[in-house]
Amino acid sequence: MRNLMRLKNPFELRAPFAIFVCLMALGLVHCASTRKIGWEDKPVSVQITGDEKTRLLKEGKKFWATRHIRSDLEQSIERFKTVAASDDADYETLVYLTRGYYILGDAHSEEVEEKRKFLEQSISWGEKALVTNPDFKKAVVDDKKAVSESVPLLRKEQIDALYWSAASLGKWSKLSGIATVLKYKNQVRKMIERVSELQPDYFYGAVARFWGVFYALTPSIAGGSMEKSLENFQKSFKVANQYLGTHVLYAEVYATKKNDRDLFKKELAFVQDAKSESIAELVPEQMLEKRKAKYLLENIDQYF
Repeated sequence: MRNLMRLKNPFELRAPFAIFVCLMALGLVHCASTRKIGWEDKPVSVQITGDEKTRLLKEGKKFWATRHIRSDLEQSIERFKTVAASDDADYETLVYLTRGYYILGDAHSEEVEEKRKFLEQSISWGEKALVTNPDFKKAVVDDKKAVSESVPLLRKEQIDALYWSAASLGKWSKLSGIATVLKYKNQVRKMIERVSELQPDYFYGAVARFWGVFYALTPSIAGGSMEKSLENFQKSFKVANQYLGTHVLYAEVYATKKNDRDLFKKELAFVQDAKSESIAELVPEQMLEKRKAKYLLENIDQYF
């Protein structure tokens, strides 16, 4: 069985669901992981001048342009954190932090605990961004309503924070065990469904990509379906075939579940041969996906 404390594949977030269910029934699985909600975390406020804020944002965005380099992404994050500490309602900066920590956890980290730490930070910054919506803030902060009940209050202006915090929550949950997956699965689902309502083709087919992975990794007894997985991956390809992340997931999740070695190789070869510049604003992400494809192909025998 895969060593759960260290992933053989640093980009793989799957867990042996059936085994966990059995262990859970026997009482051998720890309780769900707990975490402080982003809007409850009150970091020390700092005072900066308007000129300092302008400089920090300029530097942060400059380093962000080369976020495929871990040290540059970390430099970008540090500058955005300072800006956020001076203005906790700066939505754009909060989104940079949400997405930045997601990239650190998803693409720049190999150790499970480090991945979990970065993804949890992404969730927290995303939650801070979501409560810049006053109606949502009243519901979840003042009235103490569940996030899953309150997501209909979020608008398209909050879609970036909504999607990236949901993506991080889903991956953080998987790394934290089945009890945590079960604790947050309804919230993640509601968040993704709201993204779909607001913009069905968001981020190069992200919604269909999510369901493609979901239906492939979910046991059939719990609603999983390889047919639905394929249908959703195809929908995502139709939206943005040039987005390499979909091809990587299609190979890693769908092809391995179908035990289709040829499909696995075909999709990852497509990624390796593709030009990173095929989506101008996502060159760093495309480069990171090409890195993932290289790793997967080099370790193909671990999957078949």
